[in-house]
Amino acid sequence: MKRCFCLLIDVLVLAVCVAPSDVAVGQVPPRATFGTPRIALPESAARAEIVPVENQQQAPSTSAMTGTALFAADEQMVDLFTALHLAEAQNPNIGLSRQAIQEALAQQLQARSMMLPSVRAGANYRNHQGVLQTSSGKMEDVNSSSLYLGNGALTEAAGTTVIPGVQVFAHFGDGIFEPLAARQLVASRNFQAQATSNQVLLEVAARFLDLMRAEAELQALRQTETDMDQAVKITRAFADAKQGREADAMRAQTTALLLHSREVRAEEDLLTSSAELARVLSLDPAVRLRAPSQSAASLELVDAGQDLEVLLSLAQAARPELAALSAEIARKQIQVRQERARPFLPTVSLGFSAGSFGGGASPAFGKFNNRTDVDLIAYWTLQNMGVGNRALQKQRLSEQDQMTLERERMLNVIGHEVADAQALVLSRRENIEIARSRLVIAERAFQEDLKRIRGNVGLPIELLNSLNRLASARVDVARVVQEYNLAQMQLFVALGQTPLAATAR
Repeated sequence: MKRCFCLLIDVLVLAVCVAPSDVAVGQVPPRATFGTPRIALPESAARAEIVPVENQQQAPSTSAMTGTALFAADEQMVDLFTALHLAEAQNPNIGLSRQAIQEALAQQLQARSMMLPSVRAGANYRNHQGVLQTSSGKMEDVNSSSLYLGNGALTEAAGTTVIPGVQVFAHFGDGIFEPLAARQLVASRNFQAQATSNQVLLEVAARFLDLMRAEAELQALRQTETDMDQAVKITRAFADAKQGREADAMRAQTTALLLHSREVRAEEDLLTSSAELARVLSLDPAVRLRAPSQSAASLELVDAGQDLEVLLSLAQAARPELAALSAEIARKQIQVRQERARPFLPTVSLGFSAGSFGGGASPAFGKFNNRTDVDLIAYWTLQNMGVGNRALQKQRLSEQDQMTLERERMLNVIGHEVADAQALVLSRRENIEIARSRLVIAERAFQEDLKRIRGNVGLPIELLNSLNRLASARVDVARVVQEYNLAQMQLFVALGQTPLAATAR
């Protein structure tokens, strides 16, 4: 008797649910799936239409509302390796840090050339008419002219060439200490540029992983929406066959629309993530970036199970921020020595000039002949009776102490970064295992419920709870995997490594 009743129900379902070959406005067309195959449905349920009770008006399909104008922009596929190299080549912060290196190199070249002579060529003409006072105090009426051509300029009478043709003029201590300080400045700027590059590339990696998370979450929701479409069709088929309640069919359709609203928000999140990645890459935000479909892959860059003290020692040895501050401390120490030696070392001036000089009493212009001048000057300076020198020494000592304290502060910052990143890696690794186990259980539960419904045991409305849990499990797996990848990348950079090295692994 029971078998006959079930056969009668199947005949009624076929009679009610068979639709024309063309797809109606309210029909839910099949969607492409990602990763898992579609679940096979009975023919009657697969061709069922979703028709609300009120006025028998057909509602818009949940699947038909996807693929909106949100995705009208040009798309460009980008992987992590490409993104990091684009940022290294185009990011303005990295460019500024590298220009600071060029500036330091120019200052180093200037310091090294301080004791090299300057070379000048020139001429001067002098004409005097009128009274002059002699060294004895006598006033005489003198008319004279002179002309100098050659190496240097401003040569008059018996005096030396005021502007020597070849001249070295510098403090002897600056010539010794400035090149040493400039070399430390170049080293500091190099390490600062590396630190800036690491931070910028870490942000790029974070934005890329966020894009991958958004892609994976949208993929998970679309996969669940495909399963939800099947649940809606089955529920509608049961309701139309008077084997289930109409309210259950409406509830299933409402749940499907709510799931679709989550998908729309996921699409919005995906576009936002793409724009953020384009921003840090200095690309046109109108170009939509897409990440490769590798949502389940987890990065293994650092063994986070190592002792924290070992990780801290690795970070202290490799972090470019600490190396930059150490170079700055060395530069300040050189400058302290420079100021202490300044009063005891002279300022030197070495000049040489050679040219043709001639003149005489006006209107006659005397014979021209060769002339050379050599001048060697050295003098010591005690600035402001020594008080000025002491002030400069105290200033350099204060700057040295500031750099030392800044290095201590940076050690604390690095220690917290390493400890936090290690804790995140360990906790998120456990979250991955939990999320994946939850996904396996949720998929198994959904399959069991679907099997029960196909076996006419229970009602299709029972699928909704399993589908909701399955949707959350799929999204959580996509999220926690990328969170774990980001924690791995943060720990990798906290240990002083560049994100570009992560792409090789």
